[in-house]
Amino acid sequence: MQGLLTALALTLGVFTFTGEVFAASNGPAVAVAADDSLDFWLDLLQAESAVVDSLLALLKPAPSSVGTPTGWAWSGSMATGYDTYVQTYFLALEDTSETLSEYELILSAVGETHDTSAGAWRLAPQLAVGSERVRTELDTQWQWNPGGGPTRWELGADLQNVHYRGTTAWNLSSDWREADLDLRWRRELDVCAADLRLDAASLRYDAPSELEVSRDDLRATFALKSNRTADDRWKVGLRAGHRAHPDTTAIDRTMWGADTEYEHMAFDGPSLRLLHRSERRTVRDETARPSSWGHWASMEGSWPLAEVLELSVEFDGEVWTYDQATGAYQNQLRWSGLVGLRASAIEGPGWQLGMAVEKLDSDDPEETYSQRGVRAGLESFGSTLTASTTLEVGRRDYAADVTDTASATDSEIDALYTDFTYVELWLNVSWRLNEKVSLDVLGSWLPESHNDDEDDQSLGFGSVRLSYRF
Repeated sequence: MQGLLTALALTLGVFTFTGEVFAASNGPAVAVAADDSLDFWLDLLQAESAVVDSLLALLKPAPSSVGTPTGWAWSGSMATGYDTYVQTYFLALEDTSETLSEYELILSAVGETHDTSAGAWRLAPQLAVGSERVRTELDTQWQWNPGGGPTRWELGADLQNVHYRGTTAWNLSSDWREADLDLRWRRELDVCAADLRLDAASLRYDAPSELEVSRDDLRATFALKSNRTADDRWKVGLRAGHRAHPDTTAIDRTMWGADTEYEHMAFDGPSLRLLHRSERRTVRDETARPSSWGHWASMEGSWPLAEVLELSVEFDGEVWTYDQATGAYQNQLRWSGLVGLRASAIEGPGWQLGMAVEKLDSDDPEETYSQRGVRAGLESFGSTLTASTTLEVGRRDYAADVTDTASATDSEIDALYTDFTYVELWLNVSWRLNEKVSLDVLGSWLPESHNDDEDDQSLGFGSVRLSYRF
């Protein structure tokens, strides 16, 4: 217990220290000009040395205490990386490009105790110092299985704090803090397991806005699930909750709903997974935001055709119906599906090839569209290198957009959205250089070519991470 208290004290010190260092970053005392960036980073590294020492101290195993045979086992990692978002679009008779990038240094630690009569603990602090923001997080969890019996208790807490530097491209975003407390009770019965979860969360923005709204959540869920050893897994659950907004109480809401799941997995036969969820949201002030029903459904299935070849089918559906539909809140039905062939990467590289479709029906005809595309992918899994890439090319047609303007109405010519051809390219690479060092690369590119050239746009994302585990 002494080791746990020490770790908690040091971790809370990280939050307190970094909060004090960066709380004044919007003030003149630490305002950073472009030509002073080098001096700022030198001062920052010097100021953070105490924090780094604290995190490294966490990695040293604490002496075993009375009643805890093994004490704490710690591991840690240090990562540095670069993220960039690039968006291009047409504005004021010329192409415009916006870029948002960030360099970041991340220090993480994970401490765990073995399951004992007093329960098992897990503690995971993290500090991320970037060119655009500073993030701190503390994730804790306690599990207790009295006497190794059928009952298990879990208590978890997660604290996060994000500070945006006032001189960066993200200066329109507000600093925020979030706390989440979760209590879970699970008991194994003869034919199933009972699972009860209570959750409370609070999110606070320093400068709330219409897009960044502070909130408080209370949630409760109860479910009956199949036992862990069952061949076919299933779940039936109920949920209820309340969300309060301290700055805009008109959109406070109460929620209740139900969900079901079923999963059949077979290594040498057909596999199937089904999910369904329905939810009712009742809003305090219907004039600010109407109450609604939401329904979600998902299906994934596969059928073996040969030794490593299978037929794959996917379906996702979402329905929103509002008590009083308005311009911003329209009744909608959206569904998407994929049918194709997949070769698993068991004996060499795997691949997939299929047809993807998507459809949106809305009370607003300008939002209604249908989409069709072809999706292909490659993947390879290995102890050193793991890589996957997916390419989808297709066409989206809006019901309100027309190409024959001679016979079209004014509203059809001035449609909010225009038809376009799209490309979606995704890349994911993980390279383990040795037992301690790894390199991770993520990337995506999503261009759209519209009937009206002025609507053309593209969105790109890239991320590179070099990690060292110790």
